[in-house]
Amino acid sequence: MQRRLQELKSLPAESPVIEAEYREERSRRGAYDRAKWDALVKYDADISRIVAALQPYGQKYVDEFAAAYLALNDKRYLGMIVQKVVADAKQEWAASQRQAAPQRR
Repeated sequence: MQRRLQELKSLPAESPVIEAEYREERSRRGAYDRAKWDALVKYDADISRIVAALQPYGQKYVDEFAAAYLALNDKRYLGMIVQKVVADAKQEWAASQRQAAPQRR
């Protein structure tokens, strides 16, 4: 899991525009149990450490992690969840780089 968190740290932080678009989309889809999530982050060291690693890259990834963890509610899946979030982040970052490449010329 540490290696996956390090992979995430190698990605650049998200832009405010992308973050705003995500917040709008999330509000349309509904949110997870925020009170339960906040308690987990506050009192569970593993969850708190992962959230701290994800936060610099945008609330989008924290929310993805939160929704997946709360759906499964089993720490045995933490590694798999982080792996999925990191994979999504890498895929989205690569796509944004492909879109930006023609504009650089």
